[in-house]
Amino acid sequence: MASSIRVISTRTVCAANHKEPNPRIDLTPWDLQLLLLDTIQKGLVFHKPKPDHDPHHENLIHHLQTLSRTLDFFLPLAGRLATVEHGDETTSFFIDCNNVGAEFVHAIADGVFISDIIEQTYKEQLHSKFVPPPLQQRVFHFTAESIAELKTKANAEIGTHKISSLQALLSHLWRSAVRNKSLDPNKETSLLILMGVRERLQPQLPQQYLGNAIQSGSITMKAGEVLEQGLGYVALQMNTMIAMHTEEKFRNYLESWRENPKILTQDRCFTSNAFATSSSPRHNVYGTDFGWGRPIAVRSGPGNKFDGKITIFPGAKRGSMDIEACLSPELLQAMGDDAEFMDAVLII
Repeated sequence: MASSIRVISTRTVCAANHKEPNPRIDLTPWDLQLLLLDTIQKGLVFHKPKPDHDPHHENLIHHLQTLSRTLDFFLPLAGRLATVEHGDETTSFFIDCNNVGAEFVHAIADGVFISDIIEQTYKEQLHSKFVPPPLQQRVFHFTAESIAELKTKANAEIGTHKISSLQALLSHLWRSAVRNKSLDPNKETSLLILMGVRERLQPQLPQQYLGNAIQSGSITMKAGEVLEQGLGYVALQMNTMIAMHTEEKFRNYLESWRENPKILTQDRCFTSNAFATSSSPRHNVYGTDFGWGRPIAVRSGPGNKFDGKITIFPGAKRGSMDIEACLSPELLQAMGDDAEFMDAVLII
C-alpha cells in the first residue's frame, strides 16, 4: 500500500441558507465527557464510477463538494465548538452554528486498491500519537449464517432465548482474544460495551438529535472463567449487565454527572487485559448512496484507538457483521490461526 497521500485540493463548504442569528446548541453530559478524545473517524469505500456508466464522472468531485444544501439540515457540522468562561473558574462548552463551514479534502493514495482495504488478510499498521507498543487493525467478516449459529449455540448452552446475535458474537471474539493472549487463568479481564440510549428513553430521543447518546457498561471475569464457562455463559453476563441499564439508571447518570463531572481521557482506555467496543451493527452505513451505488465497505481511522479496541459495523450483506479489531500483531496473528474462532469468519 502507498505510504503517502497526495492532497489535490481543499475547500470549505458552508450551508446554503444560513440565517442569522447563529443558533447555539448546548452539550449534554454524554457530549461533554468526550471532549478530550479524538473526533469520530469513519470512512465509506465506493467503487470509482466508470465514465461510460456515469456521464457526470468528470464532475464527481464537484458533485461531492456541493454539500451546502445538505448542511442546511445539519447546521452543527458547519459550526464550531465554542466556550464561555465564567467568573467562578468554570467553563461552558457549546456548538456555535456560525456556518464557518466544513472542510472538504480531495486526495489521492497512489497504488492503493479496493482489494487492499477489504480483503480478509488485510492488516493495517496503526500509527497514532496514542499508540506504542505498535498495533495493527484487522477486519473479521461474519456472515448472517455464522452469527445465527453462534446465537443458537449460546442460547442452547444456557437454556434460554434471550442472548442476542451481537452478544453471542462478542462472546466468541472475547473468548478467542483471551485464549490466544495466554492470560493467567486467575487474572481478570474486562469487556466494556457502549450502549445506545436513544431508544431506551421515554419519550425516545428524536431522529433529528445529532449529539451523543451512549453510555458504557462493563463486565469483568477471570480469564479462566471466560474460557471454561463457555460461549453461552459469557454472553449471558453481557445480557444481564445490559438489562440492568434501565431508563432510570441512564437518567440518574445524567444527574450525578452534573454534580460530579468526569472527563474521559485516552490514557484511561489503556487498562491491562481490557477490551472495549464502539459503534453498532444498527448503523445504516450501507444506505448511503451519492448517486453511484452503495458503499462496498466501511472503515475507521486511527482516532481513539488502543490495544483492545473493537469497532462493530454491519456487514455489506444483510444480517452480516464486520468486527474491526485493534490489537497487537502477535494476538491478531494468533486469532487468525485459531481454528475455533476462524470457523465463524468469512474468508475472502
